[in-house]
Amino acid sequence: ALYGSSRATIESLVKHSSSELANKKIRVNAIRAGAVKTEMHDRITSKMKREQVEIYEKSHLLGFGEVEDVSEMVIYLLSNKSKWFTGSIITLDGGYLNC
Repeated sequence: ALYGSSRATIESLVKHSSSELANKKIRVNAIRAGAVKTEMHDRITSKMKREQVEIYEKSHLLGFGEVEDVSEMVIYLLSNKSKWFTGSIITLDGGYLNC
């Protein structure tokens, strides 16, 4: 419940902040990332059985993500190429929510 309510709060903050800050040319977006291979991911999966990790990875249509998969989106959002992009929650989850 705590995780879900925190996530909903962030998503609401993005929507409202983007409206409030648009007149100052400030864009507000968020990235909703799936399982990305990081130290935290390694700590979580190291406590799981191999079969569980395989099932978890298969639930992501494109497998687990790499840090670069997220950082490239961050670079895009910081660039002028995304100048018409605001108030959005971008899902980068390798197809996890599609399963």
